[in-house]
Amino acid sequence: MFKRIIFLILCLLCIMDNCLTEYLLKWPVYAEGNPVATWAMQVPYGLWILKTIILSAMFIFLDKISTKILCISTLGIFLVVVWNAYLFYVAAA
Repeated sequence: MFKRIIFLILCLLCIMDNCLTEYLLKWPVYAEGNPVATWAMQVPYGLWILKTIILSAMFIFLDKISTKILCISTLGIFLVVVWNAYLFYVAAA
């Protein structure tokens, strides 16, 4: 049960990250710092497809993934979301 809650939080953070990343990649300054996202944006809905594949694979193997690994990946994506939110705040100002 605890793993599913952490996984749900991870999915919500990925949605927030995609929304912020798509907005930030409009400026070339931010696009240079994120080559994977820039490459994924060449395909329509590329960021969404990439994250959906990764999260689907994680969901399939959720029983085999330790809680520690899941927490670390959730913390990592949380830090990315916080950084993107900061860049969004700076870009909007």
